Amino acid sequence: MSDIFSMEEPSLDLTPLIDTVFLLLIFFIMATTFAEPVLEVALSEASSAAAPERKERLALTIDAEGKYHHGQAFITLEDWRELLANAPKDMLIVFNVDRNAPFNAFVSGLDAAKGQGRENILINAAQPGQDNPK
Repeated sequence: MSDIFSMEEPSLDLTPLIDTVFLLLIFFIMATTFAEPVLEVALSEASSAAAPERKERLALTIDAEGKYHHGQAFITLEDWRELLANAPKDMLIVFNVDRNAPFNAFVSGLDAAKGQGRENILINAAQPGQDNPK
């Protein structure tokens, strides 16, 4: 009769839970160390954040529909490549991009500039409906 009344106190073994938590922690640490940035971005210090005033710049505006404009004229991607080919290699390239513009339109224009070895690039983003600076 004493066996019926002598029950052990219930307990919960947390060892498998702790093992699982450590495995998840190791997985996430390893996954974040292998991730590399897709696009290298060099940010300037706050004291020199403003771009120096230059009169020589080649500007491409991309509107919300993904259309390219140079000045007030509509251009194609091939026209943009031709403008880049005819411009001096040290000229500042300015992208004025509407925030609602399709990303692939921006990347195509940027790839055209990078494909010609352009390094001096400035990217401006405008709010939807706001006029992009030309």
